[in-house]
Amino acid sequence: MKKIIYFIFLSLIVATCKCPSSRDAKKKIVSKQFSNPKRMTLNGILFDDANKMVKDFQKQPRYYNSKISFWLSNKQIDLIDNILDSDGADGLRIYLARDVTDSYNTIAIVSTFADGSDNSGFPIHIDYFNHDQNSLSKILDEKDDEDGGGATLNTASTCDDEGCSVYYANHGIKCNDAIGWVKNRNSTDVIKTKSEWFETDIIDYLNEELHANPKSDGIRIYLSKSTKDDYHHFIFVTTEPFNGTYHKDYYKCYVTDHRQPVTENGELCPTHCQGPTLPQP
Repeated sequence: MKKIIYFIFLSLIVATCKCPSSRDAKKKIVSKQFSNPKRMTLNGILFDDANKMVKDFQKQPRYYNSKISFWLSNKQIDLIDNILDSDGADGLRIYLARDVTDSYNTIAIVSTFADGSDNSGFPIHIDYFNHDQNSLSKILDEKDDEDGGGATLNTASTCDDEGCSVYYANHGIKCNDAIGWVKNRNSTDVIKTKSEWFETDIIDYLNEELHANPKSDGIRIYLSKSTKDDYHHFIFVTTEPFNGTYHKDYYKCYVTDHRQPVTENGELCPTHCQGPTLPQP
């Protein structure tokens, strides 16, 4: 499965250089990003709309419809992967939100960069919304969150084909366990989870898996409730086209070199909330 890739940088330190540090540069990005009218999430939601959507969800954190999954196309995943790589991001954060047009629950996907650790040594991942104009136009061009159907984790009793013993498109959760998590959620639940952060390796692997399967068309992100705690989590599953407009989940691994999986789950807020910026006052 996906192997964490460590990059070793060899830096030449010149004593006379008064260049700003990368952390200082990133903090300047954060200080300016909220005045940029074109700032946007990775799934094509303008910042002001995303801010309102997250705020509206957090006022009433419950289910408002039966939809518990969200679909992204191959092109969107490829674009997000390229943006994260070119920006030097350390991951992405998925917020639960409420759509401004129909009041249904949805998600806002935000890129993050590392900013050291808190007092307990837990890493801090700060949201950022500034991307170059070319990336912004591509995000809007590829915006497509329509889920035509084919979700199986909420209906299947077992998985016929798990492929790998630890399938990373479910970020380390076995397919049959993922079914249990999805079925564990209840429409009467109060959703304590505000957001969940994932490292860039998740998108790297998903993109690699999608490219390895010539029939793939995207990923489905499920909202589930863990059987190990009282929090809701996101689960990723790759999809193939089915019967025209549908996107069918598949669980076979097309990446054949069985790499070491990355960390199983993301970092949840409210248990770890250093770095989230939404909603803004």
